[in-house]
Amino acid sequence: VMNGAIPAEVETTYTEAELPYLRFAQSADVLFITHPAHHPAMLSRTSATSFNLAPISWTWPVFNAENASDVTLTASGTTGTVSLTFSSSLFSKNNAGLTSSHIGMYLYQYEYTGSPPVAKAKGVMVITAVADSKHATAMVVTGHPLSSTSPTTYWAEGAFNAVYGYPRLVTFYEDRLVFASSTDFPHRIWLSCTGDYYNFLYGTNDSDAIARSINVDQVNQIVWLKSAKKLQYGTVGGEGHLSSGGSEAVSPTKISTLMESRYGSPAEVDPVLINDETVFLQRPGKTLRRYSYNYESDSFSGENLSILAEHLTMNTNITQIAYQQTPYGIIWCVTADGKLLGLTYVPEHKVAAWHKHTTDGLFESV
Repeated sequence: VMNGAIPAEVETTYTEAELPYLRFAQSADVLFITHPAHHPAMLSRTSATSFNLAPISWTWPVFNAENASDVTLTASGTTGTVSLTFSSSLFSKNNAGLTSSHIGMYLYQYEYTGSPPVAKAKGVMVITAVADSKHATAMVVTGHPLSSTSPTTYWAEGAFNAVYGYPRLVTFYEDRLVFASSTDFPHRIWLSCTGDYYNFLYGTNDSDAIARSINVDQVNQIVWLKSAKKLQYGTVGGEGHLSSGGSEAVSPTKISTLMESRYGSPAEVDPVLINDETVFLQRPGKTLRRYSYNYESDSFSGENLSILAEHLTMNTNITQIAYQQTPYGIIWCVTADGKLLGLTYVPEHKVAAWHKHTTDGLFESV
């Protein structure tokens, strides 16, 4: 994109080594970007030649479950800059209390109302400075004042920060913005409120935000997400999907996860979605498989697409794949030794044909 005679550029905090792990999801003029070491970001186009990269500004941030300990939180005020005091440092990650990593973390207060009592969110604040393991300074988020300055055990920590890590994956599903897989929650998926992408306020209404951990017999990290009729996901140990479990849309009371195959994927290679099936790279990086529905077995399977061309990756690994839809429908693969492989793939006609391409130099990326 040219701004006059000069290319339009946006400065980022990502390093070259981090580029293979960036994941993207786009909505109109906004591109959402995730990386496990960075706060989820938005690249916004504000004009034909002007772009802005900034952390996501939440309507309601993503939070962990409510505090389950007897540690109380006391705020010195209800708006503006406040001082925070915890009754003990036996909270947060490893019961270590506050550290400098907590700067930028969101906290919220809640109270129980109704019959039976239901937790209702009240106030939100973000930590701006840490004095010691039990004392910090915070800024109350405008529009979300705290409800009380009395000590309370009704509080919770934010989920996306330097303490617990940031989500590595992002996509859209049923008009919800979806994140998944942080350092401390590698098998969790977070879905925003329906049609309200920056709002992750949990509840029981159909449109409320959802946090869901996938059902697995091992705590394997989710390494890819693809949005089709079901929200398909892959872990380092297998593949599965999230859905309502029926024909309805996903909601807080209608949601299920199911593992279907046990192949596993490397974290650095993002699969490609072709129609309603996902073509992914199986660990350790020599075989392409498709995660698709099999009508004969009434289940999803991971058919081997490399079975007739195993010699092409015998002495190397695939490091990147990309899909070219037209004119021929080709999955391009770059290998660790700089070769380019192509798979002409037309599933509706059962076409899967490999071809190898050489040059005087090396292929780095597709």
